[in-house]
This record gives sequence, C-alpha cells and structure tokens, in this order.
Amino acid sequence: MLCSCMLSSEESDWHSERGLDRARHGFPSSQSVRVQVLRIDWYKTVGWFSTKPDVRLVTLGSYPREREPKILVYQTQQYKLFPGLALAYAILFSSRSLTLRYSEAYREIQSGNLKKLQELHCESSGMKAFCTDNMLRELEIIRQSCGGHGYLNASGIAMLVPTEAPLVTAEGETTILYLQVARYLLKRYVAASSGQQLDGCTSYLSMNHSAYNCPLMSEVDCRNLSALCDMYRYRAYRTVAATANLVQTDVMNGMPQHFAFNKNLVNLVRAAKAHSYYSVVKEFTEAVQKLKASPQIIKVLGTLCCFFAIHGIAEESGAFLETQAMGLEQLQWIKRLQVTLLGEIRPDAVALVDAFDHHDVALSSAIGCYDGNAYERLFKSTELDPMNKQEVHPSYSQYLRPFIQEMNKAKL
Repeated sequence: MLCSCMLSSEESDWHSERGLDRARHGFPSSQSVRVQVLRIDWYKTVGWFSTKPDVRLVTLGSYPREREPKILVYQTQQYKLFPGLALAYAILFSSRSLTLRYSEAYREIQSGNLKKLQELHCESSGMKAFCTDNMLRELEIIRQSCGGHGYLNASGIAMLVPTEAPLVTAEGETTILYLQVARYLLKRYVAASSGQQLDGCTSYLSMNHSAYNCPLMSEVDCRNLSALCDMYRYRAYRTVAATANLVQTDVMNGMPQHFAFNKNLVNLVRAAKAHSYYSVVKEFTEAVQKLKASPQIIKVLGTLCCFFAIHGIAEESGAFLETQAMGLEQLQWIKRLQVTLLGEIRPDAVALVDAFDHHDVALSSAIGCYDGNAYERLFKSTELDPMNKQEVHPSYSQYLRPFIQEMNKAKL
C-alpha cells in the first residue's frame, strides 16, 4: 500500500511506450540542466574563494608598516570560511561523479533501458537541492565575514548572493526536489523491507543495521573517513526508516494516502536531506581515497574531507544523537577535532583556493586580486566612481549645507 502511495501515475508512465519516448527526449534534458547547475554551483563557490580577501587582502597586515596579524589567523574567521571551502571541494567531486553517472544512464536510456532513470532523478534532484541550498548559505556567511568590504560592488562579492539565489529555485525548488527524493527513498525502503536487495545510491537501505555500533571507539577514529561515512549512512537509514514507518502507520490507520504523505512532509524533507548529505560525504570520501596524486596533496584533501564530514556532524549533532549514530562522548571528540582541523587547514588554505587558478579578470574583484594590492585597488575604484568626480558633490550645496545652517541657527 505504501509503495503504491509513492508511485504516482506520472512515474508509472515511464514504463509505457509513451513513457519511453518521453524518457529518450524530454527527461534527460531536465536532468542535464540539473547536472549543469551543480557545475555552476561549485564554480561560483570556489570562484569566490579564489578572490582570497580572507587570505591575501582583507588583512590588517597588508602593508609593511602594520604589525597586526592577518585576519585569517583568527579562529573565528577560519570557522566562517573553511566550511565553505570544504563545501566547494565536496561539490566539485560530487558533480564530477554525477556527470559520469548521467552519461552512463543516458546511453542506457537511448538504448531503451530505463532501469536507472528514477535513481538518476533522485540523485540529481537531491544533489541540486543540497548544493544550491548550502552554497547560498555559505556565500552569505562569506560576505558577512568580509565586513563592510563584502557589501561593496567593487569587491565582486556583493552581487554573488543575489545572482546565485535564483539557483535555489531554478529547475526545481529545493523543497519540491527534496520531496521527490523522499518519494523515491520510501519506495526503495518498502522494496528493501520485502527482502529485495537494492543497488545504487539506496543500497544501504537493504543492509542489516541491527548490529550497528558507533565506529568511533577513540578520539583517533574521528579522522577515519570510512568511519565518518558509516555514521552518515546510519543516520540516513534511521531517518528514512522512521519517516517510512510514520507514513505507513497513518495509511494503515485508514488515512488516505495523499493525506498521510502531506501529514509527514517535514519528516520527508529531513529524510531526503539526510540521504543527500550522506551521498555528498560518500562521494567526497571515495574521491579522496581513489585520488592519484602526491602524498602531500592526498593528505591536504583528506584533511579537508575530514573537516567537511566532522563539521556536518557537529552542526547536525541533534540528528546524529537522535538516531543513535553516536553518543555524547563521541560528540565531544568531534567538536574538539573540528577546532583542531581549523588550524591544520590554515597553512594550506591559500593553496587550496589558488588551485582553481581563476584569473583576476574573471573574478572582477578589487579585494580579490592576485597581487594583493587590495587597498590600492579599492582607492582606484572610488576614483572611478562618478560621484567622486567632483571634490564636493553638488548634493551637499543643494541639500546638506542649507540643512546644517538652519540647524545652527536653531541652536543659537
């Protein structure tokens, strides 16, 4: 009954002759747009980081006469910026993986095999919603971390937030896409509960989790990427299972299927978010583990990946505790390591943003120039402002001076 609730007439139409034609011509196009949106997301996110106002420019030590430490030395500033830096790399690796899976699924669709169609829809929807949602939040944090400079058009940052904000809605509003993911997850959970062995992104739903114990046996284990990935997987499983049971209970009690679904919309979105977060952590972890590079590069990216996973657990600790993916002792270890990793990432922060090699022309930022002459460029930008062509703006003589003179008369 629950499975039929999750399978709409539109979804079942994919298996018909008309559905096959739609799948070949229409559906892959919409999925392709979502895949491209992911590429735009990571590009814009890391593009901002390549401006490096936190590392090179917006510092009190920009000039030789100043002796104050650079702003990025402060731990609070690191805490604002490094989660976004880790997110940028997570989106980068996840978008690459999704692009490869899309290409593979597209070839199968063209040959008439629709087996991976719904899973591709689930993955692209979840990734698009997760990445755009988190990207927009991090961009706003980054803008605020630059102080007043972050709101200057000359900074190249001020317009990023309103420019990228539509991506949260374009090609599928975030909440709607999460509900699409949740619908597929519940269908797959029902299939797993009936004994079917699942594969693909939902294979964890058919695993035996009854013997799960938190893999973090000591504080050292918190750096184990596989262990952290297992925690995300278990959190996702417990969240999906709990949500499916809620919907199932309402249906079994006689509630119409669409009412049962609507009654649990918030929990459905939570389940989809947990699944999407697990997918991104999994893709990031696998990419680092399979990376063919020098030991130094692998170590740096491994630290960044660990921080991404650790930060997510710390930020959503309530969900991990509620699902018993970890205990209070493990949470204390996680939070201590979260702060420790900030200091470990700091020496490589400049290299991590420079790795994308964005040109100054593309960044169009007075405070994000490669040569580090931030204040010279800011001063130059004010000289080019039409309002500053005259030493005293005409508005002063027309409005302010009469007002000030009148105020002085009133005081006398």
